[in-house]
Amino acid sequence: MTNNLKADTRDIARGALTNFAGILIKSVNVLFYVWLARVYGAAITGIFVLCQSSLDIASKLGLLGFDRGVLTFVARFRATGDEEGAYRSLAQALAVTAFCSLLLVGALELSVPLLCSLLHRPDLVLPLRVMAPGILFWTLTAVLVHGARAVRVMKHEIAVKSGIEPAALFLLALLLRPFLPGIKGIAWAFLLATAAGTTAAGILFTRLYSPRRVFRLLAAKEGRREFTRFSAFIGVYDLLNLFLQRIDLLLLSRFAAPASVGVYGLAQNAAFTFKKVRQSFDPITIPVIAAAEARSESKELLAHFRTVTRWILIIDLALLGLATFGSQLIMAVFGKGFSSGALPLTLLTIAVLINTVLGVSELFILIERPAFNLLNTVAGIAVSAGLGLFLVPRYGMTGAACATLAAYTVMNLLRLVMVRLFYRMHPFTRYHLRALFAAALSGAAAFLLKELVWALPPRVSDTAALAAFLVGYILLLHLFGTAAEDKALLQKFTSLVSPRRKESL
Repeated sequence: MTNNLKADTRDIARGALTNFAGILIKSVNVLFYVWLARVYGAAITGIFVLCQSSLDIASKLGLLGFDRGVLTFVARFRATGDEEGAYRSLAQALAVTAFCSLLLVGALELSVPLLCSLLHRPDLVLPLRVMAPGILFWTLTAVLVHGARAVRVMKHEIAVKSGIEPAALFLLALLLRPFLPGIKGIAWAFLLATAAGTTAAGILFTRLYSPRRVFRLLAAKEGRREFTRFSAFIGVYDLLNLFLQRIDLLLLSRFAAPASVGVYGLAQNAAFTFKKVRQSFDPITIPVIAAAEARSESKELLAHFRTVTRWILIIDLALLGLATFGSQLIMAVFGKGFSSGALPLTLLTIAVLINTVLGVSELFILIERPAFNLLNTVAGIAVSAGLGLFLVPRYGMTGAACATLAAYTVMNLLRLVMVRLFYRMHPFTRYHLRALFAAALSGAAAFLLKELVWALPPRVSDTAALAAFLVGYILLLHLFGTAAEDKALLQKFTSLVSPRRKESL
């Protein structure tokens, strides 16, 4: 293993573990949704989830991909010692996103009534108008935290997006409830929480960068066209990709009752929580890959591709077992009436697993050929919309989840083919097959156990099956053997838990 490869692998492991810790910290967000579902019920929960998802999609028009552009450009400039170029990219990203987001917010405030009338959802007008300015805060926060990610500092994103912002949302929702009951209080809590997130991100940003230097370059023109062209492709892709993630929810809101939208929205949120595994790796993997690509280190690129894919697969297979055998337990947390989301949760988790594991190939396409990612996403949207229009009116939530699963499968197969053609590489090794085999055997054993204890209460049998799967999966992974990088990652994790252990990665 070369020095660069070893150092990059260490950084990926450290950064991914730091980001993964953010998932645990973000449990406060889960508590908010549990509280929201239990206090307000499925209908209001559905309104909030639908408004938040719609604004999330719209915010990509204001962001224009400059957050991920910052990751690549700042990493490249710093790798070549061009500090001025790095600051110029940050300043340009902040200036353009602020301008575009303000225009977008104004357009939304004017068009919300018309849009809601087209969807036959007048109940969305008030919360959307209150929440719309949050787009500006979201986009600025994204650029600020990605500026930290570009220098391989992951804890800023965790502090803001996993800690401060969700905690502020929950606290403000509690405080505003006596004065602004119903969806109005939740909407105002959302807006204020996004503002708190931007404030915190700005303060943390000043620890890494000089605000005066950034301000001086806000109007800089040098390199702006290239930066904008690169980021715009990613921005359109992010917009379409997020639309792909939410098109099932939008279709369901058109053909199903608001309560069904609420149940499905929480099942979707629970499943999408699992995609945080790959999101733990992306922020640190993108600058590492960009730097390796700039150094023309093809062997290192292949090694990172296979290692990151394998790490995500190993983790995601365990989470798939959780969603398969614990779906009823997960949905029961939100209260009575949410158990119907168990099957959609399992199907959506399979879709997320496919997208997170095979989707690592997306990072390579994004760096060199971002336009091709647009084609993949458009194909996914076509599959999801086409199947959704057929399945959702007939099968409701289950039909929506099946359409999403089919779309993610098609999109990621296309990604694999493109990486094979463009880079002459693929992510699979014998260790990937070992992990799949371990999950299949432990899953079969867990299903058999569940059948044997069918007379027990469902929660007991589900818990027993889940425990059997996890224990069997871990034991089989150890029995089959893991790659050296996997052992190093485990040693890195145990060193975080036990400070006395010597760091070996």
